[in-house]
Amino acid sequence: MSTTAVLVFALSSEEESKHKHFMDSGELSEKLTANSIRKAEAANLDCILYTEKQQKGNTFGQRFSNAMSSVFALGYDNVIVIGNDTPQLQSKHIKEAHQRLQQNQPTIGPSLDGGFYLLAIAKDQFKANTFQTFDWQTNKIFSQVHQYITIELNADQAQNTIHCLSAFYDLDHITGVKKVLAQLGASFKLISTCLQKLIEASILITRNSQNLNATYFLACFYNKGSPSCIH
Repeated sequence: MSTTAVLVFALSSEEESKHKHFMDSGELSEKLTANSIRKAEAANLDCILYTEKQQKGNTFGQRFSNAMSSVFALGYDNVIVIGNDTPQLQSKHIKEAHQRLQQNQPTIGPSLDGGFYLLAIAKDQFKANTFQTFDWQTNKIFSQVHQYITIELNADQAQNTIHCLSAFYDLDHITGVKKVLAQLGASFKLISTCLQKLIEASILITRNSQNLNATYFLACFYNKGSPSCIH
């Protein structure tokens, strides 16, 4: 068995069902998740999907930490966590993170809103109780995780520092959706079509309601962390 697994922590559809009258958000979620799985499998690593059916816990932090703990419990020494809200993620980024892990170097893929879209970490660098206390779904999460891992590395007197991948926009807000849509290109036609529908739906909501704007609408679906789930 490979010592490294890719954990695809997928968007929960629990909140999506509340907004079906705006757009078929389930369709977008399925396409984004399938895209993440393809990227993970292309990296030639074991891929484990955690949808809302497998996730356990009352908060995002609990579900995220429990999912990672479950994968480590299967016998893996390293876990690379990705979500489904950053379609710019490529298999080469996962491979790069895996190579760094072989050198005992954790890796983070930062999002431009203060979150992250990828986290590669070893079992002995992960403490579930601590991860649950972070300010998930806020712009503090990248800095908190980065600081935590830095402290862990120093405690182990490791020579390597944290490796950071390229920063990307994710799908937290309407601005990010537009940026991602502009970057995807023809190879992501199905996802691009869904994102365009999302933009059109958010414009319609903004026009017809002063209390429900586009940013709030998108916040119902996406989060500030790498794994995409709503609590």
